Amino acid sequence: MTLRVALAGAGMVSRHHLLAWSRVPDVEIVAIADPDIQAAEQRASQFSIPAVFADPGEMLANAAPDALDIATPVDTHGALIELGCSHHLTGILCQKPLASSLDAARDIVRRLEGRPTRVMIHENWRFRPHFRQIHDWLQSESIGRPRQFLLNVFSSGLLSRGDEAPPALVRQPFMAKMPRLIVLELLIHHLDMLQALMGRMSVRSADLARLSDAVTGEDTATIVMAGDGVFGTINASLSAKGYPARPQDYLQIIGSEGRIVLDGPRLELFGEAPVVLGLDHDQNYQASYDAAIRHFVDALAKGTPFATSPTDHLRILQQIAQIYELGGAV
Repeated sequence: MTLRVALAGAGMVSRHHLLAWSRVPDVEIVAIADPDIQAAEQRASQFSIPAVFADPGEMLANAAPDALDIATPVDTHGALIELGCSHHLTGILCQKPLASSLDAARDIVRRLEGRPTRVMIHENWRFRPHFRQIHDWLQSESIGRPRQFLLNVFSSGLLSRGDEAPPALVRQPFMAKMPRLIVLELLIHHLDMLQALMGRMSVRSADLARLSDAVTGEDTATIVMAGDGVFGTINASLSAKGYPARPQDYLQIIGSEGRIVLDGPRLELFGEAPVVLGLDHDQNYQASYDAAIRHFVDALAKGTPFATSPTDHLRILQQIAQIYELGGAV
């Protein structure tokens, strides 16, 4: 049976969504909607989508999809989820974060209680192939029990290049006006990924700063977290001189019997049976969309739980709210 999918949103990220949908068997993208009708028409032309709408309500009423993929600005998520539920869709896939505030996210989750439409948060970082490989090593106890971690995420993306705008804002101009930036927009991925790897943790301390005059929100953070026998630090900045414009992850996990190191294009296991793997981060970026969307389709078909449910995502948003409180940016 073919799953009929409608896509809300024709911005930059929609290309990655549509590439992923095109690689899943028994799926048909039946329509796309965006207030920028030209952007929607362009995506429709690129991916042979038969129907284009400016209004997502008209799209759901006329295209009659089974599922809705939401790739729109965060403040539209709640209304689009409500719209999808009112059309009795089988499933909704919604880009992270569910909402821009914890209270708004709680309200969305509350209104989903008892409704038949299933919702998954599109949190794809944990689906990146190198993090899935780390997960497999941890599950097989290749380094024993994880004890400590260090995650560094640095970029120079918010540093100006002469008269040119900072490259991060050329790529994602909306970030300039975000009152909450690096934690809500970027580190939300890492909070989810780390706990998918090593289990639930709590936030112990957080410091936040804004180093770039080009943005409103914080661009630099240090966060300390701890869980069951494991603790570590997240250090991040989008205004770190000498780093590439795109953020890069450096992750080290130290276990009782070895360690795992992700460093640029290299993933290495130090243990009884050492392993060194090369990575293509651009390829893995798209692969994470592919895997997340395939997981959504498979879970709908089999009736199995989503890896990133709204309830689980709400726990991450609660941690983010705590980070902002501890960091002095409530």
